[in-house]
Amino acid sequence: LTPADELKTNPLPWDIEKASLNHYIMLYNNALMEICTKNNIYFVELFNNFMKVDYKKLLYYDGDHPNSKGHEMIFKILKEYIEKNKVLKWLNQ
Repeated sequence: LTPADELKTNPLPWDIEKASLNHYIMLYNNALMEICTKNNIYFVELFNNFMKVDYKKLLYYDGDHPNSKGHEMIFKILKEYIEKNKVLKWLNQ
């Protein structure tokens, strides 16, 4: 999961009765990571990687959805993870 720009997502413009809050996104992200770890499933960390940069200004379309730069960053994180963890073993032959 990726973080939200809470200034734009609290409340959500398309549903003012709901909000996208990083506290809850992080809790859900951590639960997913724990489930993946327990079940030996790959988990790629996006939330903390986005938090390391000025994601609100650089990587978002509307505060909740990545723009093209955000998707490019996701691609790079996934590519690095796949290569580092040899997820696609045939790529390394």
